[in-house]
Amino acid sequence: PERSRDREEDGTVAAEQTVSFTMLDIHRSGRVRITGFGTVPCMLFRGGREMPFPRCGTAGEEAGECRLWSGDFRAEPEDRIVLMTGGVVSSGLLTRRLSGGWGRDGGTGYCRAEIAQNPLISARELARKIVERAELNDLFAPKRDLTCAVLYLRQPRRILAVSYTH
Repeated sequence: PERSRDREEDGTVAAEQTVSFTMLDIHRSGRVRITGFGTVPCMLFRGGREMPFPRCGTAGEEAGECRLWSGDFRAEPEDRIVLMTGGVVSSGLLTRRLSGGWGRDGGTGYCRAEIAQNPLISARELARKIVERAELNDLFAPKRDLTCAVLYLRQPRRILAVSYTH
């Protein structure tokens, strides 16, 4: 992530901020474009399996680390898009069980297992379970921000709305 420093009039550093973001653009035609900077690239699950997500480092690559990534795809019903902060991916770092952290592969495997166990799991429930697992990995003392967002692009349901006035 980019770091910017705010300087006081006397030249001292007042604060250091980390800049990172992920943007999703979902069109009604089903085309999805996702761009991120300084974040863990998202995961796309289709039919319970992770799909290769087109990604490219368009700028700012350092030591093989992609800082700016993007990709697009055509969404299908039942697709799940999973976004996690670096804190989730690095959870468990330096513990006996996960000395190198959970990693993106650990998060992917966990998502795959949860979807296989409950194919209709809601976005809210899957995100909650991912964050709770990251807390467990950190022995309930998180070292960094643990944030997860899941978008579940399910088939729209028909709703019958009825009102009655007396």
